[in-house]
Amino acid sequence: MYKRPGLSLFLRRFGLSVALLGFWLVSDAADAQRHGAGQSTEARLVDVAGMSVPEPDIRANVSPKFDAKGVSSSDEDRDWLILRASYETAPDWTGDVTVTFYALFKPDPRDDKQADPSRRYVLFSGETSYFNLKRGNHNAFMFIHPDTLERYGDVERIAVQLRHKGQDAGSMSDPKSPEGWWTQLQPVSGQLLSRDHTPFGNVNRGFYDMMKPATPQRR
Repeated sequence: MYKRPGLSLFLRRFGLSVALLGFWLVSDAADAQRHGAGQSTEARLVDVAGMSVPEPDIRANVSPKFDAKGVSSSDEDRDWLILRASYETAPDWTGDVTVTFYALFKPDPRDDKQADPSRRYVLFSGETSYFNLKRGNHNAFMFIHPDTLERYGDVERIAVQLRHKGQDAGSMSDPKSPEGWWTQLQPVSGQLLSRDHTPFGNVNRGFYDMMKPATPQRR
């Protein structure tokens, strides 16, 4: 597994307050511009990063506490992995930017008894689309549930693809590696969650860019 000096790729545990988490989530990409990368188009990627953070406590102050199964829940922190892609847009306003995230896991069969022994790696993908974007710096996010991390283990790599008005606007991987590695596996959807499907959807809600609502599937 790739490791930065003194730091696992994403999964060092940060004791972040909700306020600090909010700062990381909504901070602009100015600092990331120093890493400048990606294609020079009307939209371009600037940086991709991840951070492991505790679940925000947004529960009412009531007792006892119950989880979805109706049993008393513990107070121990459950860490989520938040993926962030920083990008820039050039038009005064644009209404069609799509960001696709990929996260590569290497499950340990000892932890996941149902894992397919013939598949050494598992690739998860998730996508969000944004509109009403003013010219400048923006951030897109994807979230990985604590149960997914517990079952599949550490993230080996992440990648991001950016599309503007349906056209490719660049891709980026962390750690840096041959472009397109995420095309070598069949991605599985459903494990990477958009903000509105997590507790973080209620943190600093007004500071996020507008996400396009999911298109209802016709039956």
